[in-house]
Amino acid sequence: MKHLQSYKIFENQDSDDVVTKGHKWSKSHIEEVLLYLTDIGFNWETWSEYFVDEKGVKCELADAEKSLVQLNLVKPINSSNLIKRSGTTMQSGYRTSVTHYFTKWGSGDLEMQEAIASFCQRFENCYYHLSLEEKGWVLNFEIQSDVEEEVRTKQKQDNIIHKVEVDISDRISRIYRGLFDSFNRTTYSKVRVNKLGENMWSPQGSIEKGCLLVPVNTTSSLPKTVRMTIMPEVNDRCRIFNNFLRGSGKAEVVTITEEVIDDLVKSAGTYHNKEYYAERYLGLTGIIMKFDYSKLFDAIKKETE
Repeated sequence: MKHLQSYKIFENQDSDDVVTKGHKWSKSHIEEVLLYLTDIGFNWETWSEYFVDEKGVKCELADAEKSLVQLNLVKPINSSNLIKRSGTTMQSGYRTSVTHYFTKWGSGDLEMQEAIASFCQRFENCYYHLSLEEKGWVLNFEIQSDVEEEVRTKQKQDNIIHKVEVDISDRISRIYRGLFDSFNRTTYSKVRVNKLGENMWSPQGSIEKGCLLVPVNTTSSLPKTVRMTIMPEVNDRCRIFNNFLRGSGKAEVVTITEEVIDDLVKSAGTYHNKEYYAERYLGLTGIIMKFDYSKLFDAIKKETE
């Protein structure tokens, strides 16, 4: 069959092709192989890729037995070459109407069959379905590939890591929000702004590098009655942070000095320099947390197992 010859493009695969994790074939590679069909008038309409488990049910990569790629193509046909026949059939005890379309055999039909065969031969497990409908020839492919046990195991490990990372971040955010949510509206609006009047929405620093700073505005510009309500809450949040750290480090209440800022920039490797932090937080009260992220990660992971 003439279509079984190779296109030159297949012999120079792009090393930058991106293959979706767990799948075997890149979309660009399949697009290239589809030249067999697009060159004879087929239009590529839909594409989907997913995983199925041993029962053939859609699933995530961690539980996958096979990866599937499904394609839908249509080759328009002149309506004058179609014959439409309608009838009825029995399905599950009910009479259902059905429509069939017929056309004459032509030289292009053999070329189409050869192109389908050439496409399928490019993949180890490729199935196809060809039907004639009102809009023309409708061609569907399903390309199957086995998912290796090593890939599933790696994905399960990655899922655990991601879950723990998200859990750590969420817990820190909840403790942080709890500090400011404990104040009434008037106090909240005063303690959650920095020296430039900007709102402080999150801790400064890096969780992964084990250094976080929670600034709180307790400057003398605030009324004494307000400042008296702040520190008990700050001390209580510091205690909660210490409990959360599971012995991996320590949280303490400090006045934000140049030394604290130097330590933050050095330890956290933040995107901002010393001057950025100084003009916003120098002199404010803060909760500084320094911890071993690996130890904290292992402790939280153990709790989730």
